[in-house]
Amino acid sequence: MAILEFDSKKQVHLVPVTIMLNGDFYDASAYKAAPVPMALEPETVYEGVRSGISQGTFTIVKAHQVLGNWVGEGNWQPTDNQKPAKKPAPLAPVEEIDNKPPVLRRGRAEKPQTPPTPAPAPTPPKPKDKDSDVVIAGNPPKEAPKEAMEPADRPVLQRSKPVVQQSDASFYDSSDKSWTVTASITAVSDVKEESARSYHYSMRPEEEKNLQEKVQELAVKEVQTRSSSDATPVRTTKSAKTKNAPSIKFTDVKFGAYDPSTTNEPIFVFEGNTPIFDKLSGKALPNHVMLVVRQDIYADFHILFSSISDPTHMDSHPRCEFVDVVDAEGDGYGELLFRRTYDAGRAFSVYRVIGNQLWPLFEGKP
Repeated sequence: MAILEFDSKKQVHLVPVTIMLNGDFYDASAYKAAPVPMALEPETVYEGVRSGISQGTFTIVKAHQVLGNWVGEGNWQPTDNQKPAKKPAPLAPVEEIDNKPPVLRRGRAEKPQTPPTPAPAPTPPKPKDKDSDVVIAGNPPKEAPKEAMEPADRPVLQRSKPVVQQSDASFYDSSDKSWTVTASITAVSDVKEESARSYHYSMRPEEEKNLQEKVQELAVKEVQTRSSSDATPVRTTKSAKTKNAPSIKFTDVKFGAYDPSTTNEPIFVFEGNTPIFDKLSGKALPNHVMLVVRQDIYADFHILFSSISDPTHMDSHPRCEFVDVVDAEGDGYGELLFRRTYDAGRAFSVYRVIGNQLWPLFEGKP
């Protein structure tokens, strides 16, 4: 399993995530790296999926390192741009057998051959050269072309730069140029062919708006709890608490509903940014908030996972972003894929939804 990242120049980069072997998950960026990981071997085909639906195919052509991390480059073929299969050419019409007698046809008349021209009379021998003992008789033989006289494997002199043959080392060049991710989808490479299954949970617009407001209220409570725990305890009256309560407003809100178990029991993922006052720096820091919520049969909400991060505590509270729901085990059920950004780099995690909690299947290291 990997992630396809699209940059602002419409180029696609494949970042390996994990490999499952006999039920165990391994880091795909280091599994059987000699030095290129097995997940980035050339001609490896990945299928880009979004919530279980195919978006196209990606074929690896080259692998290299960017800031110490392995990345695959190749050809991305979206599903919409794939050429339709060519129609088979129509069969040639079968000639009917004719029982008529054969017809003799006359061929073209051959042109009469012209008589050969007589050879020219030999010329008298030339006088002997004063500086040479060789006597040339008759017409001198024509000089053979230079290409015929020179051997076929002669060296060729070129003024341009010599052509460097591609070696195995050029397949995994290192580079320090990173890119800005504008969009990303998951990618899976598996020999098994399974029917597409969507993990997206469809709702009516008014129902989706109502659920988003309720989940956002839970996010506000999480942020208030975080800010109150970080603040210095001060004795205040009840009216002062109400007056000084921070107003939480989210920007860049993302909300989605998914059904990873395909049992019509959705989970909701909420993401947003909100400023929180930091007592150490004395400034409002942009905090990233992410919640994974589930609703039971009694319409009660349960927080399965929550993450609040700010730029000053990325080592202990990394920025956690939801990527997609993907079938990581190949059993038809979906798992949640997250991207964690630390001070030292980034890593990916895969979780399975079990009841009212998330069970980690794979946790990468930055």
